[in-house]
Amino acid sequence: MNMDINIQKNQLLQEEIATTVLSSGLPCYIIPKKGFVEKQVIFATNYGSMDSKFKKNSESDFIEVPDGIAHFLEHKMFEKSDGNVFDAFSKVGASVNAYTNANTTAYYFTSSRDFDKNLALLLDFVQAPYFTEESVEKEKGIIGQEIKMYDDNADWRVYFNVLMSMYKEHPVNKNIAGSVESIQKINKDLLYTCYETFYHPKNMAVVCVGDLDIKNTFSQIEQHIKKYPDKQLVERSYGKEPATIQKEYIEEKLSVSQPIFQIGFKDAQVGFGGKALCKKDAVTKILLQMLVGPSSSLYQQLYEQGLIDDSFGAEYAGEVTFGHGMMGGNSKDPQKVRELLEKEIYKVRTKGLSWEDFERIRKKQLGRFIRTFNSIDAIANGQISLCFKDMQVFDYVDAYIQITISDLEERFRSFICENQKVLSVILPN
Repeated sequence: MNMDINIQKNQLLQEEIATTVLSSGLPCYIIPKKGFVEKQVIFATNYGSMDSKFKKNSESDFIEVPDGIAHFLEHKMFEKSDGNVFDAFSKVGASVNAYTNANTTAYYFTSSRDFDKNLALLLDFVQAPYFTEESVEKEKGIIGQEIKMYDDNADWRVYFNVLMSMYKEHPVNKNIAGSVESIQKINKDLLYTCYETFYHPKNMAVVCVGDLDIKNTFSQIEQHIKKYPDKQLVERSYGKEPATIQKEYIEEKLSVSQPIFQIGFKDAQVGFGGKALCKKDAVTKILLQMLVGPSSSLYQQLYEQGLIDDSFGAEYAGEVTFGHGMMGGNSKDPQKVRELLEKEIYKVRTKGLSWEDFERIRKKQLGRFIRTFNSIDAIANGQISLCFKDMQVFDYVDAYIQITISDLEERFRSFICENQKVLSVILPN
């Protein structure tokens, strides 16, 4: 079959990525890794926990489905009329799994043999939903227990409370699994509605990583993708989110030996993808490392005073419609940590950022990114997280090389703001 395949090579990484769009409209990516024994394939849809209010362009009104339905649907996709998908993969020596986050549901396998069989299994089962009212009711009990487990998890609660305090309208503040109450409203018909709306090749992507023949692998995928009617455009509603936070402090008590905290900064600069989002993501990650990374003066001060331990870390989540940075861990005095952070922010605001620190951390972040290409799991998950944002993994190489300290200073002024900061604390009972 004739297929338009684009192969892009990166000289610094000495890696390449092949892309094509199949006749069904499905975008596919292959990152070849010569000599690697294991292979991984991810089949994902641009659909997650925040997509609970939507309508097709042929419909006049939005429908709103219960919180947690995307995650519920992921669970149910593994059950078929003739058995369990996990058993089918284990028979051909592969491990299979899935995950749901705010904007993606992904199904994947890892295997060192029988690649063709495993690829066919993955593509076929994700395109063959099978739901019964009886199995849906049974699943409610299983997921209900999972929800209760997370509700008792201090690390999850401190993180989720930040989101609840940051976002007023945007559904990223929804629990990915929903609540025990919300999942009771899920039924077979709603699952099929969500599947038919979002599980369409034009709303999905496939990423393959390993020692693979590019043309042959694309041809295999083409053969297993069903023919679908033209996809109707889907409009999603995320509300009108203000730039500022809801409240600056939230606390909760759980069975912990010492307080756990997270300090979050809400990102007001959202609404775009592509290389601009890639650059913002890279700039913000460097900035957070300069402020509170292990080599920063603030980190050393906090550590020496016993205010943080090795659990402390910082991360940034940058998506098209939302973004936030978080830093936290265990601490005997989270309020003191916030106080010292505010002093450090004031110092940077008045004296500026260090060019030497910037160069050192920029190179460190670039090196860390390059090392991810030693892991097929990191490559596959990295690329699938970018597919629906008009980005691909090589964009980060250019971003880290081209970033300047002026980019960081501008980002510092727009992102590290008092009216966008939240402190979430979990205290011992």
